[in-house]
This record gives sequence, C-alpha cells and structure tokens, in this order.
Amino acid sequence: LGDLLRQQREDLSTLEAIRVTLVARLDELKQREQLGRSRPSEVVSAEAQLRRLEAEFERVRSQETVARQLLEFLTGLKRIEALSDASNVPPIALETEESYAQKAVQRPDVKAAQEVWRITQHETVVAQADLWPDIDLEGNYYTRRVGSASGVDWDVLVKMTVPIFQGGEHVGAVNEASSRVRQAKLQFERAQREAQLEARHAYAKLQAAIRRDVALDQSLEASENNYRLQVEDYRLNLVSNLDVLRTLQELQDARRDAIAAAYEVKRLYWNLQAATGDLPSLP
Repeated sequence: LGDLLRQQREDLSTLEAIRVTLVARLDELKQREQLGRSRPSEVVSAEAQLRRLEAEFERVRSQETVARQLLEFLTGLKRIEALSDASNVPPIALETEESYAQKAVQRPDVKAAQEVWRITQHETVVAQADLWPDIDLEGNYYTRRVGSASGVDWDVLVKMTVPIFQGGEHVGAVNEASSRVRQAKLQFERAQREAQLEARHAYAKLQAAIRRDVALDQSLEASENNYRLQVEDYRLNLVSNLDVLRTLQELQDARRDAIAAAYEVKRLYWNLQAATGDLPSLP
C-alpha cells in the first residue's frame, strides 16, 4: 500500500511537471498570436489540452488521498506526508525458474499439508492397534490376609481381551483412517504442485515486467528527445502546434507508463517472494 501511495504521488508530480510545461507553452502561443505568428485555434487547442490535464490531475489526486487515508487507517498514523524509500527493491538479479520452484515446496502451507499427512499416518497405526488383543497385568500386595490365603501376601492377575466381535468395527476404522491418509497425501501433492505453479507464474510475470520496464524507460527517453526536437522545429515553423501538443501528450503518457511499470516490477517482485515463501520476517 505504501508503494501505491508513492506511485500516486509520483504520478501527480509528473502531471504537475507537464502542466507547468503546458502553461509555458500556452504563454508562448499567446505571445506568438499577438505577433501574428500563431493562429487563435492553436491557443485554444493548447488551452483545451491544459484543462484535460487539470481534470486528470484532480482524478489522480483523489486516488492519492484515498490511498493515503487507507494507509493511515491501517498504520494508525494521523497524517502521512512523507514516506521513506525503505521498501524499494534493489536491482533484481533473478535466479533460475527451477530454483524458485524448489523454494516454493518449502512454503509453510506446503509443510503444513505434509504434517497433516504425517499425522494421519500415525492415526492409521493407532486404528490398526485396536485389532490386536489387549493384555492387562494387575498385581496386589497385602499387609494382612485371612483364611486359606493367609500365607500369601501378594498375587498377580493377567487378563487378555480379544476383540472377536468388534473386528468388523475396527476394520472399518482402519479403512477409514487409510482413506484419510490417501486424501492427505493427495492434498499434500496438490499443494506442492500448486506452489510450484504459482512460483513459475510469478517468475514469468516478473521477467516480462522487467523487460517492459526497460522498454518503457527507453520510450520515455525517446519521447523527451522527440518533444525537444518538435519544439525547436515549431520555432522554425517546420511543424504545426498540433504536432507539438501531440508530442507533449505522448511524453506525458510515456512518463506515467514508466512510473507504473517501475512499481509493477516492485509488486511482482514481492509476489514472487510470497509465492516462494521467501519473505522477510517481522521484527
């Protein structure tokens, strides 16, 4: 949630920077209009784009407010103005997909399923024990006895109970316990496969997000150069104001896409850590 708030604030900063650029662009167009070098339609077009940008700014600002309020609710803090960058992900060096799949089978939920399987195996042994005879040994020691047993101060009694008439019930209990063992084993194996599948999916998504982030960074750099060249060409009357405004819109979209892609890499990185159970422990 902290990353979401950071993303919204970076998005606001980008929109504000574009707004400042548009305002400067609009002022320049008004001056050129007074000199007869720009048409009134160019000024109106730039102003319309500025108003759309301001509307988008208000939409993102409301999202930032909602994210901040939710974070304040979850943390119990009264007002969150600044966020540390402690949750930033360091440069990612991915291991092999197979290594993450092997880590996933060590997740706590998979180990819990394995423990359930182990416990049900012991329950089967307990159920099988009911098929065997019970032997009890009872001993007594006497300080005083009368009658024919007056000379005997102790005795021992051995009792053996054979479950002849309860055999069917005990066999049923054994079969039921064996069924639970098979079910627990299948659930454990399924938990293993699902954990590995989740890790592989998270790995593939993160790889794609990293490649997309790199591509969007390159696109942003190209958009910045393109806008700069378009402005220079406009001052030389080589392109129209519409071309400049379109290029500025592309620059705005490229910056926002780059920000979103960077935070998407962060989210998918932590998704991969969660899928493998490799999350930092809480203090």
